[in-house]
Amino acid sequence: MEIEKRKIKFKINKDRIFECEMTLTELDDTDLVDIKFVIDNQNFHFMNHDYFSTLVEVRRKLETMNIRIYCNGAARSVYPSNMQRSMGTGRTAYQLYLGEQVKSKDRVDIFDCDNHLEFATVDEQEKFYRDWISSLT
Repeated sequence: MEIEKRKIKFKINKDRIFECEMTLTELDDTDLVDIKFVIDNQNFHFMNHDYFSTLVEVRRKLETMNIRIYCNGAARSVYPSNMQRSMGTGRTAYQLYLGEQVKSKDRVDIFDCDNHLEFATVDEQEKFYRDWISSLT
């Protein structure tokens, strides 16, 4: 079992920014990963087949509570390739640019935080990904 602890920034109600510790675990003998953290004494625990899918679940839940997570995986222009999700743990993704194919230098860790990126809702991120796909044709 591989366990990592990361400090992640969150924003509540568009004004209160804080950090909390997030525990990332690759579970042995399964194809699952999980994410655990606590916000305002409320425990959160999410599990899925890759970190990006799990992060999407986290974000969808937090969006209903007016909480945004600030990490690369929550940026409008960051999205993993199918290979990153199926051949690994979905821990990396690409920063996408409309009209451009991805390059290896565009690869980012979804739990790092590049403050120059625009953080978005899951729906906004998925729309950008579809727009990026369309821009390549």
